[in-house]
Amino acid sequence: GLEMDRIRELAAPDGEPRDRPAPVPAPDVRLAVARDKAFCFYYEDNLDLLREAGAELVPFSPLADPALPSGIHGIYLGGGYPELHAASLAENRAMRAAIREWAAAGRPLYAECGGLMVLGSELESEGGRFPMAGVFPFTSRMDRRRRALGYREARLGHDCLLGRQGIVLRGHEFHYSYVAAWTDSAGVRTNVLGEPGPALSSFLSKATLAGYTHVHFGSEPAAARAFTDCLRGKSWK
Repeated sequence: GLEMDRIRELAAPDGEPRDRPAPVPAPDVRLAVARDKAFCFYYEDNLDLLREAGAELVPFSPLADPALPSGIHGIYLGGGYPELHAASLAENRAMRAAIREWAAAGRPLYAECGGLMVLGSELESEGGRFPMAGVFPFTSRMDRRRRALGYREARLGHDCLLGRQGIVLRGHEFHYSYVAAWTDSAGVRTNVLGEPGPALSSFLSKATLAGYTHVHFGSEPAAARAFTDCLRGKSWK
C-alpha cells in the first residue's frame, strides 16, 4: 500500500508535513448526547467542536434508557421528532424525572428545538397530551402549518452555558410546534437568544438553556469552549 504520510512529507516544502489535523486533547468531561429516533438532528460540526474542546460524547436514549449515563457532567438534547414518540417519552417516567432533577440541581443542560419541547410540562399533538420533563412551565403544541423556517442570528441576552451576554451566534430554525400555555415562573428568563417580538422561543433557568434555534457552534467557536468550561464547573454567571 501507499505510505500517504510519507508522500505528504515529501511533497511539502522543506519536508514539513501538511494537512495534519490538530491534535484533539484527551477528554476531561463527559457530555450525555441524546441519540435515538426522537433525537436525531445535530450539526456534526458541533459535536466535533465539543470533542476538540475536551468533551467525551456519551450517547443515550431518552426513549429507552431507564437512567442517565453515569459519570456525566452535562446533557445535550438535540432536535428530532419527539412529537412522533411522545407516548414513549411520557411512559419513560424514570428518564423524565432524571432530566427534571438534573436541571433542578443546576447542572448544565442544553436543548435545541425537539429538546426544548421535551423540557416543557406537556407536549400536545394530534395523538393527545403527554407529560414531559417539566423543567419549564409550558406546553409545546404542534401546528398544522409551519411555524418557522430560516437562518437565525442570536445575540445572547444573558450569560449562559454558550457564552457571555452580547455574543452573536448563528444557526437555523425549522419547526411546526410552538410554545403554548406558558406560566410565568420565578427564575426563568425568556427569549435569551435575542428573538424579536412576543413569541417565546428560548428559555434559561439555572444552568439549563433551551431554544428553538439550532445554533451552529462554528459561527462562534467560543460557544463550544464555554459549554465545556461549564461542564468543568466554571461559573457562567
